[in-house]
Amino acid sequence: MFRSLTASLGDLTRSATTGNVRTVATFDAQILGEKFYKYSHPALGKRLKKTLNEHVMEAPERHGEDLKHSFIKYPVIKQFLTEIPTGKKGYQVDQLNMHDSYEQFQAFIAALLKGKPPTAPLYTTLKAMLLDAGFDIKQATDGEQAYRLVYVGLAQRKAQSELSLLEAIKLKVSNIYSSTEHLHKSEVIKSIDKANQERLHLIKKTLLLRDVVNFHNQYVTWCEMPPIEPIVFSTLTDRKPKQEDTVASLENLQANLEKENRAIEHEFTQLYNSLPSTSTLEQKNQFRLMTLPDNMSVTTVCNDMEVVMSLTPGWRDVLRNTRVLYRRAYVDESTKNTTRFNELRELKRLFEEMKHIVTWEDIDKAVWAQNLMVQWLVKNMPVPLCQMGPFKCSSGNRKAWKRAFTRWDISWKPRITGVQSMEVTPSCFQRFIYR
Repeated sequence: MFRSLTASLGDLTRSATTGNVRTVATFDAQILGEKFYKYSHPALGKRLKKTLNEHVMEAPERHGEDLKHSFIKYPVIKQFLTEIPTGKKGYQVDQLNMHDSYEQFQAFIAALLKGKPPTAPLYTTLKAMLLDAGFDIKQATDGEQAYRLVYVGLAQRKAQSELSLLEAIKLKVSNIYSSTEHLHKSEVIKSIDKANQERLHLIKKTLLLRDVVNFHNQYVTWCEMPPIEPIVFSTLTDRKPKQEDTVASLENLQANLEKENRAIEHEFTQLYNSLPSTSTLEQKNQFRLMTLPDNMSVTTVCNDMEVVMSLTPGWRDVLRNTRVLYRRAYVDESTKNTTRFNELRELKRLFEEMKHIVTWEDIDKAVWAQNLMVQWLVKNMPVPLCQMGPFKCSSGNRKAWKRAFTRWDISWKPRITGVQSMEVTPSCFQRFIYR
């Protein structure tokens, strides 16, 4: 077989004479390649399979996924690979079917390398192997990463495959740089994804704290909130990283995200510090905060008040509601009670959600939270239906509130926290004392 191949190649390359003029047959790369491939493609397939598997083993996840992507994208590759490379088998090629057509083999090599730069590891690996087999890879089109396979002959393989020492060093450095750059890019993308996840949490807790501060300012009017410029979240950077982005653009995106996240965190800290605490009151030496008894919490009070405000009117309320003297008062109380009930549920929601956001403080025991709860109770206590001098006519709703206050023991023994702390009855509680 080798002799017949040699003879065939010799027919195409040997010299001939025509009269006294000596002519040399033109080197036809395509015809020579077809003839050489016809006899050598089984051995060439074994070498190619080994080369592809060694290439994948260098970086299984990256090189293996690249080979899998090419298999899916280019139908010509499926004619040579019997099955799709997967991570379960380490992306290894179990069998390589060498197509009889030389043109199909050329298309197969071109598809494997399509879109890859000449510095890509797969390009340099395949080029070295194919040169040793008598083939070379040429760039087909200027400006595009498209290649074609040409036969150059076994006589040229050594000369073309041997790189100078300088070229070998450049190639090695290029491969190392390409690999290092890829790893660095992956780390930057991971940092960007982490910053985006942190942003979702920061925005969520900042929006919640804005609602808390707004609610607090409605009931604790003496606590002046410092000027805080809210961040407009719709103007923040909203871009996902892409693998094809340059390292410089990715690093710039990471820096912007982290800077904006610090600004959101700063607003959250300012909002939280605007809520009154013992330390801030000691500095101002002006106000004192009211707290619940030791065995009480804001969650307990909210739950109990939901029950109190859900009670149906008693028979006395139903009877009074039929009389002209009380009818208007009951209508007003019912309207106010609906508003109170909605506010209570909103306050409870804010407290519950704050427990999952502010992890460094127990909201149930926080001084500002208990003070807000007491202030809300004080300002929402139902008024008497009718009062004539010292005589008051109370509804069932008002009496239920009074019983709850008595049960909690906050009517005449409120705890005061702050400067010169003492157990006294503040004026706001004096009207709740009933003997």
